[in-house]
Amino acid sequence: MSVSVPTSNGTPYLEAVTYLDKGWEPLLLPPGEKFPPPKGRTGADGIAATRGEIEDEIRACPKGNLGVRMPEGVVGLDVDDYGTKSGGVTLAALEAKLGPLPYSPKSSSRDGVSGIRFYRVPADVPLRDGLDGIDIIKHTHRYAVVWPSLHPEGRTYRWEGDEVPAVADLPELPAAWLEELRGEHRATLHRSDLTAVELDAQWDEVSDGAMCSHMKDVLERAQSPVKGRHDTCRDSQWAIVCYARGGHPGGQEALDELRDWFVYEIESDPGSRRLGHDTEKEWEDALRDALSKTSTLHFDAEHCTDTLPELDDEDDTPEGDDTMTAPAHDDDETGVGRDGKIRITVSNKNRAQNRIREIIGTGPLSGIFLRGPELVYTPRVGEEGYVPPKTGDDGPAQVRVMDALDLKTMVEIRLSLGVSRTVTVRGKDGEPKPEKRWEPKNLSMESASNLYRSCLNGLEVPNLRRLTGVGHTPLIRKDGSILDTPGYDGETRTLYLPEAGVTFPEVRCDAAAVADAVALITRPVEQFPFVTETDRANWFGALFTPLLKLMYPSPYPMFVIDAPQQGSGKTALAKILADVHGGVMASGWPDSEAEVGKKITTILHNTTAPVVTFDNVKGKISSATLESLLTSEEYTDRLLGQNKYLTLRNDRLWLVTANNASLGGDLARRCYWVTINANTPRPYDRTGFKLNLTTWVPANRAAIVSALLTVIAGWVEAGRPEMTERRGDSFATWDAAMASLLSWAGISDKFGIVDERRSESEDDREWLLFLEEVRRVMGDRRFTARDLVGTITDSTPSGVWADAEEESLPEGKFQAEYLPGDLADKWTKAGPGHQAGFTKSLGKWMSNRANRYAASLALGTAPNRKGAAKFWVMEHQG
Repeated sequence: MSVSVPTSNGTPYLEAVTYLDKGWEPLLLPPGEKFPPPKGRTGADGIAATRGEIEDEIRACPKGNLGVRMPEGVVGLDVDDYGTKSGGVTLAALEAKLGPLPYSPKSSSRDGVSGIRFYRVPADVPLRDGLDGIDIIKHTHRYAVVWPSLHPEGRTYRWEGDEVPAVADLPELPAAWLEELRGEHRATLHRSDLTAVELDAQWDEVSDGAMCSHMKDVLERAQSPVKGRHDTCRDSQWAIVCYARGGHPGGQEALDELRDWFVYEIESDPGSRRLGHDTEKEWEDALRDALSKTSTLHFDAEHCTDTLPELDDEDDTPEGDDTMTAPAHDDDETGVGRDGKIRITVSNKNRAQNRIREIIGTGPLSGIFLRGPELVYTPRVGEEGYVPPKTGDDGPAQVRVMDALDLKTMVEIRLSLGVSRTVTVRGKDGEPKPEKRWEPKNLSMESASNLYRSCLNGLEVPNLRRLTGVGHTPLIRKDGSILDTPGYDGETRTLYLPEAGVTFPEVRCDAAAVADAVALITRPVEQFPFVTETDRANWFGALFTPLLKLMYPSPYPMFVIDAPQQGSGKTALAKILADVHGGVMASGWPDSEAEVGKKITTILHNTTAPVVTFDNVKGKISSATLESLLTSEEYTDRLLGQNKYLTLRNDRLWLVTANNASLGGDLARRCYWVTINANTPRPYDRTGFKLNLTTWVPANRAAIVSALLTVIAGWVEAGRPEMTERRGDSFATWDAAMASLLSWAGISDKFGIVDERRSESEDDREWLLFLEEVRRVMGDRRFTARDLVGTITDSTPSGVWADAEEESLPEGKFQAEYLPGDLADKWTKAGPGHQAGFTKSLGKWMSNRANRYAASLALGTAPNRKGAAKFWVMEHQG
């Protein structure tokens, strides 16, 4: 759920530097106003202010409102959906035609659909200025008023999101939208471009006949304006002409009535008469503009015949009374319209809410689930609600958290909400007769909020199901049966979403089928230069694991796919796993421990792919957050931008690819290695491969998955032989199962055999060198941290403490190069007279690793009197 940035503190322009640092071009506006902008800063020739100029403006007018000009390559889609504005209708129509817009931070002072959504676009693509109810804000056209500015009507502008967005983080406008909004799609006509004859021709194209409900709705809103009469007239003309070009009847009649209203409003105003307004000319100019600007736009003809009732008025129906002139409540609520959507009568709010509660979790709303404390929806790639990732790939489907507005939108799109009306029409014989019509309506925000709370509390939503996981291939249940029916599996609370159009072959487990399956499984990696048989076996363990996540739940170790040189095939091995099972691909490693946590949370919270790969990681991999994740079935973290902690299921297989990978901390024992070595100076120049894995694996994905299931099914039928646990940690059962499976299938009997060098991290090796040097210098004597510091010497004569007073110890001197971690740097920077500070750092380092073995050595503590310095002593086993 989005969280709004705090409201204004009365000095909006103080935030201008924040926007500048995030890539925006701030504009100082008058306090509480939207206009005018600073001269020379907007339009095609506008010049952005420097930081110094902005800081001067802040000092001069901190209470000024804050606007932002679009940077080059950024547009704002300004949707107005209030009063006579119908931007929400236009937005919904465009999303139905072009696909949903990806989520973007929205700036608005209003609730609901209205607001500006920001996207990145190619800077050299010309875009039109707007559509019905949607203005397009560009670098050269208009600007946006943003948080924490105050609207002239007193509302505070706000961002839907946790912070002011950075321009670099804005999503890209989808290609279909970009094509639709290109400037060349409309040969823009100005009023002077239409001759009187052409204007008459355009007028003749405006629909005649009786006004439909849409036309009447425009007129009704025009007569209760929220803006000035001139703007209301212009916007209403535009709406009527657009409806008329889209096939709605009554355009000419609606324009005639609108003209009468406008002329009356202007000419009955004494102030307008004094100003000498030429009302007819203003009307004609505005209409000419509306006809011109829509003359080359494309409208899908709707052939609307919807008319408002002439016999009844919904307002006469009391709340709670479902009776209408021609009552057909049961048919309406259980029936299906010509568009195939279930109809829900909304004249009675309580009854409509109850009906929708029954549908949530079924049919058109079957993609809604309760996951932990959250309401979620699971769109697949390209489906409504899917948000393309900014970088990399996040797998075949997502889990999108829903709020009340999301639920409202989905209900309105997937169901047909409205009321049944009886209208009077003329039959073929010319006589009037009653006819039932379905009048579409929206779901109120109040009803949406009630439904949302019911879902979260599990109240009277009988078909809302709890979700623990999502799979994209058949999975093996705990009892050995195969979950292969698409949809929700109540036993495991798992949603099986196979890729559209993919059919997995039947699984057989006889000896011949297993042999054929093993041959197919091993074929893609026949030419990979695995260093040892264990490296090869470990890769096959990773290949089988995602299909066994119900039988052998996580946690799983991280697989490190390693090579000494670039171009050896590390990413190809990882991609096979992702292509087979579905994968999230992320480039590199996060820059900080905090970013590691955010990345993990985002992946577990928003994606469903079972394989997660950090590709081409450089430098030492060290993370306490990752260490905890790899030994836990669940992961708890604070949601980004919210004071809310969430526990997520860690049911993923985590991979890293790197050249000469280096692990720090306690990661080494939580990792299985897959190392390849092409033994050639230019491995990327190799040729002669039997398979093009980029195309072969996706083309044979169904067969590969079926082969994996065949081997597993045969192994289960054989009783899962020789499952002997070789570890004493959380990986023990999974490790034993993989070793048994691969050995039984004849793939390898070397799975999981630990190379002692790889069981130690770089930190472990540093610690071992330190302990060996301490033992050489101190022997079996007791000593304090100060005693050890007194023996340290640099390995070169020019050491920074060469002139310092030295304490002679018979065991010799400790070589500074063996100080672990950052202690060597601290030693170099300390110098004479600062031994106390370094002694404290060394003592803390040793205390944090007390009794921790490296090989056969450990540093233990020795008894000492209370309050005295801690004594240390070397311990040795074997």
